[in-house]
Amino acid sequence: MSSSVYLVLVLSLSLLVTLASTGMPGAPVAANTGSEEVKNAANFALERFNLMSTNKHIYKLLTVKSAKTQVVAGRNYILEIIIGATNCQKNSHYNLQACKLTLGANAKLQNCTFEVYVSWNNVMSLSKSTCKTL
Repeated sequence: MSSSVYLVLVLSLSLLVTLASTGMPGAPVAANTGSEEVKNAANFALERFNLMSTNKHIYKLLTVKSAKTQVVAGRNYILEIIIGATNCQKNSHYNLQACKLTLGANAKLQNCTFEVYVSWNNVMSLSKSTCKTL
């Protein structure tokens, strides 16, 4: 075989090793659930959830179970979070920090998957939202 065939083989193998170790370009990758970017995306998703929900109570973020980011024409944040209903009602003026979680038999927890898109000029939108009652 000629040296150019060997070069192609070596470069191909190198590309495969790189893809195997770093993931496919554009594929979602794990993110730090405690990072400011993930927290901002989770809070934005919760705010949108509370606006869209037909529930009469406001929900509060309990924990970010997992987070992934994906570079697109901007960035997607794929989040799995646990939220809980509070004693604050939707149509009242409230301070979410002061709202108390409903506990015991009245507790309403949900496991939600949200996808938040952040454009390159930092405009956020909620592109996917699914929740299941726990």
